[in-house]
Amino acid sequence: MSCDGSQQRATLAAIHRVVRLFHIGRMARCLEGVTMNTNNPYFEEIIKSSRTFLARWNGAWADMWSLTPSLKTLRILIRREDRPGVLLPGNLLISCIDPVTIEGPVRWNNCNLRVTTTILPERQETGFLVADDSVGLEIICGALEVEENVKLW
Repeated sequence: MSCDGSQQRATLAAIHRVVRLFHIGRMARCLEGVTMNTNNPYFEEIIKSSRTFLARWNGAWADMWSLTPSLKTLRILIRREDRPGVLLPGNLLISCIDPVTIEGPVRWNNCNLRVTTTILPERQETGFLVADDSVGLEIICGALEVEENVKLW
């Protein structure tokens, strides 16, 4: 059986959705019964890897890239410019899954993002705070993914 390019893309997109749903389900199970104890391995690993990535990308341009309606995910895309309007290769994509609050600019330069844990409003569960104090950005979400050098199209 052979597939043309559009069939392959559709199949890959369907597989990606299933994998993403499985991943979100695993995260939900990890979060069950979690309090503000930062000794939780899930939160420790996300915070540690986020800080590593952000240390490499702080100072670049940041955009609220997309907000998906079905799985409620806000994606922040971070990129560097060689000169105005000319982007350098590479990016950092931060996916704020199940965002509870979103406050701040849609696009800003010289980002200085940080990630910490926080209590989700009205839920009394542990979640994440993604913030950039220099521009008043504050996003509170239930889960977080950080990926580097993501193919966007």
